[in-house]
Amino acid sequence: MAVSPQFESWQDRRFVFVKVDVPDAKDEQYELEADGREFRFALHPYELQIVFAHEVVADGREDVSFEPPSVTVRLLKRQEGGFFEDLKVLALLSGSSAARNRPQNALVEVLSSTYAASGEIADDEKGDNSSSFSEEVDALTTTVEATKLTRSSYGFNDCYSGYFEDHCTLEISVPDTLPEGERRPKRIMREDEKFDPEHYAADFAEPEIWEIALVYRLNDGLLSELTEPEYEALERLPDRKLDLKIRGLNLLSNLSDIVFAYLYELRATSGEMTVESAW
Repeated sequence: MAVSPQFESWQDRRFVFVKVDVPDAKDEQYELEADGREFRFALHPYELQIVFAHEVVADGREDVSFEPPSVTVRLLKRQEGGFFEDLKVLALLSGSSAARNRPQNALVEVLSSTYAASGEIADDEKGDNSSSFSEEVDALTTTVEATKLTRSSYGFNDCYSGYFEDHCTLEISVPDTLPEGERRPKRIMREDEKFDPEHYAADFAEPEIWEIALVYRLNDGLLSELTEPEYEALERLPDRKLDLKIRGLNLLSNLSDIVFAYLYELRATSGEMTVESAW
């Protein structure tokens, strides 16, 4: 049985490069195939299959260089200057061509699915269940619409609600029932009401705390190559189909919240995350 090797990939204007880890390879007899977007490399006992975002060509200008314990494969882009997306998303590269061809704006997020065999559902069963099914759908639709009127959503892609019902640390006491347009004004008003200059004066009493945060830079440990557990975690990332409820600037704002929160935590802890870093 072939072993799926660890790999990494990058690109320049003309070529895509794939570095494959092959520590247990006994010889240099390999197989290389490039068919459109699909790429296969086999070197006993390893076999790697990749689906790129765009097409590559194996016409004699490809190159394979052995640098134990790894092999670097150079593949020619069919369209010179083309940009290959997701070269760092290992789970997507290792997926099937069907995953690459899925609609980008899926209407639902599919967690699991099953299929009934042809003819498994009899016509008389369909007729008996159709009316009750329609009634259940109508009832569910009514419930969902009523919930929308009484509960607000928030978080990335507006996917969350009810999360802060038992939390008392927010500037807004009832975010789940407050319309989106009223959140920011009420938050600012609450912040102005409780503003205390003495709270911030403490920064001048112990300036070394924030001075360290200001000069902090990513250290070599954070910029080093992925560890084996981190690599395996990237490969296990699920292929999820998201219904993006927000677009444009709202979506970028959601993403920037996550990025800035992560960078703030890095500075505040000097790169040493704590048990409270997740929230």
